Amino acid sequence: MPEIAPELRLLKFAGESCSACVAMDRAQTLEKFASKHPGVRIVKLLVNDKDGESPAGTEYEKNYKISDAYGVEVLPTLILEVKNGGELVRFEGACSLKELEVAFDESIVTWKASQQIPW
Repeated sequence: MPEIAPELRLLKFAGESCSACVAMDRAQTLEKFASKHPGVRIVKLLVNDKDGESPAGTEYEKNYKISDAYGVEVLPTLILEVKNGGELVRFEGACSLKELEVAFDESIVTWKASQQIPW
């Protein structure tokens, strides 16, 4: 049987006024994850500026609307999703690279298993 390789992306909803978001940026959590998983598309979405605002007509406002559609209530929020398959795992609040790696590995195993079940 051929190896299953889903199209994945990791969304990071963050804010410039969010201290946990800044801490994750300083730790380069997503950059380190991306270097280990080049097939995962990383998408960073800033939902507010340094004043905690999402001014009308800005990228912040657009990203805020996207975060609302995803039901994001906490910053940072990381969502690993598979194309045409939805959300695999969600982290609300800061997480370490190790926590992200464990969740990624577990979610891929589960996703691959689900692909073996006929609809």
